[in-house]
Amino acid sequence: MRRRTKSLLMRPIVAIAFLLLSVGILSCHMPGTARAKPNLLPPTWVRTCDGWERPGSWNAKTVASPTLHPLVVATGQSLVSILALIAFQRDETQRR
Repeated sequence: MRRRTKSLLMRPIVAIAFLLLSVGILSCHMPGTARAKPNLLPPTWVRTCDGWERPGSWNAKTVASPTLHPLVVATGQSLVSILALIAFQRDETQRR
């Protein structure tokens, strides 16, 4: 009887895990504002410690923008933690 109850409790947990996974995958493929860059033009002349210079003459390194939306990372962390809780759950017989 306990085995049947465990399997009935396991079904919604697995269904929710798959639902979270599918929402996470879907959110990866949807266009969002995370990758949108503002349309700002650099100024033509900038005052620096060496005088007035054009920004194009600087040797600044470009910083790569993150490729994952923070909600995708949060969904993955939630899914991993739920699956870890499922995998390492205690049985009632082990407690006694």
